[in-house]
Amino acid sequence: MISSLIFTITLGTSQLDCALERGSRVIEYDGRNYQKLTELVTACPEVRQSEHRVQFAQAANFLFKGLTYEVIDDIKLFQKKYKERLEKEANSLSLDTPRLADFGNFDLGGMHPPHIENDHMVFYVQHSKTKIPYEVSVALTPAKRKATYRLLPFASEG
Repeated sequence: MISSLIFTITLGTSQLDCALERGSRVIEYDGRNYQKLTELVTACPEVRQSEHRVQFAQAANFLFKGLTYEVIDDIKLFQKKYKERLEKEANSLSLDTPRLADFGNFDLGGMHPPHIENDHMVFYVQHSKTKIPYEVSVALTPAKRKATYRLLPFASEG
């Protein structure tokens, strides 16, 4: 039984309910709660299918980091909004914080939809408050299942 539903991920006719239960992040699937990605993937193998890579990224991100980061599911839209925000900040006298420019200008050129690379699922997230982009790599090997969140490189000046 879920105590506090946060959001639902849809996989065809199935759903993954992301929630907090007694202070822990859980995903409910088919009547059971999962706190570990390995166990969820075993119970719901369709989450690893290529057509569900965004949903896999959402589930993994939630289990590893909760709501700290948001999966970027539309790369082109994110890139457009990121550039627009940098331009708006450059032409504004506003002292709103945080400003993207305070963290530097990140190179968004290498961003791509979620994909598998060297037995890792690679996808992109943005920090929920600062909107700074990160690349995430989740090991797909059950024995090594962990996630690495890495800032994107800075854009070169020029």
